[in-house]
Amino acid sequence: MRVSLLDLLGRYLQMHSAIPEHAREPQQPSITISREVGAGAVTIANMLVEHLNRAEKHSSGAAPWTVFDNNLARQVLVDHKLPLNLEKFMAEDARLPVDAIVEELLGLHPTSWTFVQQTTRTILRLASLGRVILVGRAAEIVTKRLPYVFHVRLVAPLEKRV
Repeated sequence: MRVSLLDLLGRYLQMHSAIPEHAREPQQPSITISREVGAGAVTIANMLVEHLNRAEKHSSGAAPWTVFDNNLARQVLVDHKLPLNLEKFMAEDARLPVDAIVEELLGLHPTSWTFVQQTTRTILRLASLGRVILVGRAAEIVTKRLPYVFHVRLVAPLEKRV
């Protein structure tokens, strides 16, 4: 029986909301950044991590903030025990649908839908750990109902992005 992405997300949110308020630990925040290509999201995310880690240097026991951008695809593969050479098939940029279909039929990689499900699970896991900045990969959509995630959208004029 296949479980849809919406079903998994719904189950996760129901399970999380079923925990009594007094039993919940304070949740560490996370940040998502969606962006137009070339708007400087990775640069801004890295600057923000440096700032947050420097500002919280004196707090005891806090894990450092971490950026997940290109390394998010690798984390998905590690989380789901997939070969690391599949990373090339998880590019965020547009690909020809025919190429993806042929590659799936030849068994070169799991289906696109499987990649979406696995990426969603990894994004939810990382966001729940807190102190992460997730760039792209629709992380803002996956985490939109989580109250401890702050969402940022970066845009820039075309001449700046080029």
